[in-house]
Amino acid sequence: MRTLVPVAALLALAAVASAQKQDPTVLPPPTTVDRPGQIVIEPKKPSTPPALPHKPGTVAVLKGTDPDRPGFIVFSPNVKAASALLPIPSAASRVEMKDGVPHVVIVGEAGKPAAPGRSDPPSTKPTQGSKPAEPEKVEDGKILVETYDVAYCRGCKVGYLHTLVRQYVRDGKPVLYGSKKLTLQIARFGQVVEQWMEEATVESPDGKIFSTSNRQGLGKNQMLSLVGKVTKDGLEVTIEGGPARAGAKELVKWPDDVLGIAKEATLLKDTRPKPGVSVEYRVYFGQLNGIITYRMTAKPAEEVEVNGKPRKLVKVIQQMKPHGDFTQPPVTYWVDPDTYEPVKLETDMPMFGGVMTAVRTTREVALAKPTKYLDLGDVQSIKLAAAVPGIHQKDAVTYRITLAGEFPLDRAFPSDARQKATVVDAQARVLDLAVTALRTPGKVAEPAPGKEYLADCFYIDWDNELVKKHAAAAVSKLPATATAWDKARAVEAWVHANMRQVEFSQAMGTCKNTARELSGDCTEHAMLAAGMCRALGIPSKTALGLVYAPAKDGGATLAYHMWFEVYADGGWLALDAIMGLGSVGPGHVKITDAHWDGEKGFTPLLPVLGVLGSSPKVEVVK
Repeated sequence: MRTLVPVAALLALAAVASAQKQDPTVLPPPTTVDRPGQIVIEPKKPSTPPALPHKPGTVAVLKGTDPDRPGFIVFSPNVKAASALLPIPSAASRVEMKDGVPHVVIVGEAGKPAAPGRSDPPSTKPTQGSKPAEPEKVEDGKILVETYDVAYCRGCKVGYLHTLVRQYVRDGKPVLYGSKKLTLQIARFGQVVEQWMEEATVESPDGKIFSTSNRQGLGKNQMLSLVGKVTKDGLEVTIEGGPARAGAKELVKWPDDVLGIAKEATLLKDTRPKPGVSVEYRVYFGQLNGIITYRMTAKPAEEVEVNGKPRKLVKVIQQMKPHGDFTQPPVTYWVDPDTYEPVKLETDMPMFGGVMTAVRTTREVALAKPTKYLDLGDVQSIKLAAAVPGIHQKDAVTYRITLAGEFPLDRAFPSDARQKATVVDAQARVLDLAVTALRTPGKVAEPAPGKEYLADCFYIDWDNELVKKHAAAAVSKLPATATAWDKARAVEAWVHANMRQVEFSQAMGTCKNTARELSGDCTEHAMLAAGMCRALGIPSKTALGLVYAPAKDGGATLAYHMWFEVYADGGWLALDAIMGLGSVGPGHVKITDAHWDGEKGFTPLLPVLGVLGSSPKVEVVK
């Protein structure tokens, strides 16, 4: 019953491209900014991507059935499943992505595939006659539930959700495989993008979950794949692919009442709550790698327009209990009073710039391409009342920010060496944020960072030949006396000059994948630069927030953006490989930062979603 929120896809961070390039090995003096760069928010012309490597046993090419969606690759060893129950296999054994075909291998005794069509053993309980009752045949692969819901916002189709529950037979016993696949069909600064996520559970008919699978498209030819196995100690979650540390198991506390997708798909039909009655349930949310609690409360029936026709439907309000500071907006469902099948839903979707409506529909309607696309570059940018010429070269700027909702003011914009937040009016939820340019090291003294800022992890996977090669090339012409700051600026310049294209089709490609593709938006630039710095022994992290950029109408905006920070000469300093200025001025407003070590989901992005969901209003006051 949930509205799936693919955090990395919906964030849709803006990428700001500099139109000027220069020799990446020649740096300007550290106290000057002589590469101003004309800021443009639009995709550059694509270049021919390099050939992808293929080593049998280590790379699985997963082909989509939609010719407009490129294939993607998962780097994952061919490891036999450890679970003797019902494992979801590694990505290396899933050959195709087809609508209606689950990505699962049904395993029988001794790890051998179960024979199709096997039924339960004969029952010994007699019937009214003298013969024992015939066992109920269980059709292998039978579809129990299949639905399509198409979503609209601001007059545009923005995607669809496909829910599928199949029944299989394993060792003579029925098991259920449930999957939800969300496909987003949007635009980012004029470029049409299709992004997707999928989650699945394998469970018994009575709701006991054996295993989970969560997949999210990240970058070109890449996805994040989390596989979980339920044990007596909890859910053992592993990232498929990536460095050894990234693939290490993480134990998630697992309550007995967690619902799988099969049970969740029929929750309202099974419970049929009367007006005033609430149903509370818990599910595993792979993007946060944690358990989320929802409450659904039934309301009296009311007349609602569905596809242009009035219908009297039962109203159900779904609310999510906060997960730290993060919560989803309430969702209103309208369900058929006889079957309790959901017919329509509405929810506020700040990342789409308005209310999202989803309706139950047919496969043909869901798969049809949109006639027009919602452009997130337009709806997510924060408009300013007036432009601030040369803001990136200024010494300091003070922003006055007003936030709606309940996201904590003291955690919206952190204070550090570059910026300081001061609450002006707590009741009106207004704060001032003073941002100062910090262009050279040695200005402040901050504690030395931990080893996590040098770690080789899933997102910043730097410990490989290609990233190291790029890092060496970036600093090849620097003198032997070059400092960490000199090297970091050389990395910024190299990434700025060598990324072949700035395009917005990716959610958040990893460092290694970006090193191979050399394309992407601000997230890919930041991940690659951070990884190259770590390859040179320089602690690094990514920063997420807002960046000043001109609007199409001649005004100015703050666009959601990612850049990177390095620890040099006793303090943290910011750089932006998209802009390539050699330093970061007061046009960058930080919301959060992350080292990404040990991350198996998108938790570091939640503060940005919190601010985005608060409908921020910003003005420059000084």
